[in-house]
Amino acid sequence: RKPDEPQENFLDRMTRLAEEGDVDACLTLGYMYLYGENGVTRDEEKAFRYYSMAASQEDMIAVNNLGSLYYSGIGTEKNVNKAEIGRASCRER
Repeated sequence: RKPDEPQENFLDRMTRLAEEGDVDACLTLGYMYLYGENGVTRDEEKAFRYYSMAASQEDMIAVNNLGSLYYSGIGTEKNVNKAEIGRASCRER
């Protein structure tokens, strides 16, 4: 950044990194939105979106968390089959 540009806040930085494909940022945002942490309003759909982004990169924590969201219908329509597929892939690793 240029010296005269304002510094990014934590949420903006994590969002930018997640959109660039950073798995850790996706996990952080998923958690923040799921539980309403670090000053963000709880948003289950955004939590699901960020965990999905990390899971698409085969991050096993994200796959497990996404399975829990599917199983409980949090941020998405309840889908026990998709939940089990995620859990099975975690067990295989």
